[in-house]
Amino acid sequence: MKNLWIRYTALIKSKLAPSSDKEVTGVRFWQDQLFVTFLVYCLPVSLIALLPCVYIAIQAKFFLIAFVDLFVFTFLLGITFTGKLTLPRKK
Repeated sequence: MKNLWIRYTALIKSKLAPSSDKEVTGVRFWQDQLFVTFLVYCLPVSLIALLPCVYIAIQAKFFLIAFVDLFVFTFLLGITFTGKLTLPRKK
């Protein structure tokens, strides 16, 4: 499990690395680090809320709510893992 977490964090950090050639220093560096750390923990923790919400919405026949929940989570994943957007655009 620990090895899986290390690979996951390395994947997120590689996808969110600053695209500029020069070193980012000062406050901007810490803002980028905070954003990356937020996304590292946001994706797995959001599954804790997503799965029961989608299950309950489907059971109650609120298919639109289940669709919107899944769409937003997929959109967040797409934005996180796309290589075409720079880090400031992802923020």
